[in-house]
Amino acid sequence: MARFTALVTGEDRLANSDYAMTLDEIGIREGITRERVRQILNAALGKLKAQHLPELLHMRDMANELRRRSGATAHGVIR
Repeated sequence: MARFTALVTGEDRLANSDYAMTLDEIGIREGITRERVRQILNAALGKLKAQHLPELLHMRDMANELRRRSGATAHGVIR
């Protein structure tokens, strides 16, 4: 199974501090398809999300409370 040590930087790109790579480039380097790279990445992100879900929910609740107090909606429109 391929293992990656890179950060997600945007749509279809992974990066370390020096070079951004597409999913295709990673697949070629690791000998797997672009789709398999995407699946591994999504599984890893899902695990991270599950591991930190309580913190994420708390942060969302805090952001919602700040919006309520300021009168802004979730879309940034002031009521």
